[in-house]
Amino acid sequence: DVYKRQSRGGPNPKGIGPPPFFVGPGGWDWRRASGEAKSQRISYSVLPGLMRPMINPPQTTSNITIIGGGIVGLATAMALTRRGCAGLVVIEAERDIATHQTGHNSGVIHSGLYYQPGSKKAANCTAGRDAMYRFCSENDIPHERCGKIVVATRQDELPALAELHRRGIANGLTGIAQLDAGQIRDHEPHAAGLAGLYVPQTGIVD
Repeated sequence: DVYKRQSRGGPNPKGIGPPPFFVGPGGWDWRRASGEAKSQRISYSVLPGLMRPMINPPQTTSNITIIGGGIVGLATAMALTRRGCAGLVVIEAERDIATHQTGHNSGVIHSGLYYQPGSKKAANCTAGRDAMYRFCSENDIPHERCGKIVVATRQDELPALAELHRRGIANGLTGIAQLDAGQIRDHEPHAAGLAGLYVPQTGIVD
């Protein structure tokens, strides 16, 4: 179905064609021109070291095929490539990478505050957070480890805030601090509440 949908750009006697982005070690961009499949080599600065020049165009078969060129698909491809996996391609139906959820999220690097201590979600979030900061630093991607404040505005929210403090410590968040109303304003003049929880590991990324 993926291949059939790409044949709309021009005549194709076989009824199928390569997807618009067939991302392998060379990073090839397949496009239609005058009814024929035309390949143009493209570069991916987002994955330095992953894409390598190829002498011959990639084939439509592979050992590993990843569907979707968003952050999950591309990160998986990068990790597998770094482990020496050969014959790997990423197929993306759009004309560019990261055009769906990856390009439309809030840009938050999560700290791992909320997850149950000892859970796989907590472990994955912590490892992913640190990996994201390293990746951004190594590749000059704009980001900031700005921290965040979780605010309780009602008395009945105070127990939940205390539970988050407990989880944060259990999940290895250092520098996490409980704030009173005055300390909230010191950190963020535009925020107000009865109590707050400062979490320095949270960040933002472009």
